[in-house]
Amino acid sequence: MKKLLLLSLCLLAVVSTNWQGYRWVDDRFNFTMDIPNSWQVDSTTRRRAYANRGDGVTEFYIEVIPANRKDEQHNRTAREVATDRMRGYDSWRYIAGRELTGNERRGAQSAFSVMYGRSILQRATARPIQVIAQEGYFVRGNDVIIVTLITDSDTWDSSKRELLQIWNSLRIR
Repeated sequence: MKKLLLLSLCLLAVVSTNWQGYRWVDDRFNFTMDIPNSWQVDSTTRRRAYANRGDGVTEFYIEVIPANRKDEQHNRTAREVATDRMRGYDSWRYIAGRELTGNERRGAQSAFSVMYGRSILQRATARPIQVIAQEGYFVRGNDVIIVTLITDSDTWDSSKRELLQIWNSLRIR
């Protein structure tokens, strides 16, 4: 009877969370995250993880790069990596950035979050919209795990819950 009660409580907990998705596990770089079931996952990409919402705009991906440069002996901090990569966002506008502390670091030694935006002309409506990119840099050992979330101002209201769910589910082991 106790086993049946315990099983019922476990099933009730799963059902009550209303989670419709699955867990992405990367054993090589030791991170996990939850992806909504309605999202499309592409495992053929060169990135460690890539999924999109299917709306042609909203997506996330994860890349892993070395924490140190070939000419340096020490690993860079997450802030240093983010600063170096800012140059790649030449047509983007820097919106905000900050060090992540405590639980926000998700188990990394250092972490930094940055947000960029840029205006583009939407083809279908011929009006400008704001594209938003949120990146998290997580340094763990000799690797930097870079998580990028992208959406636009038109889809933000409908996608923010899922994007935040993915972001908050990231764990680095």
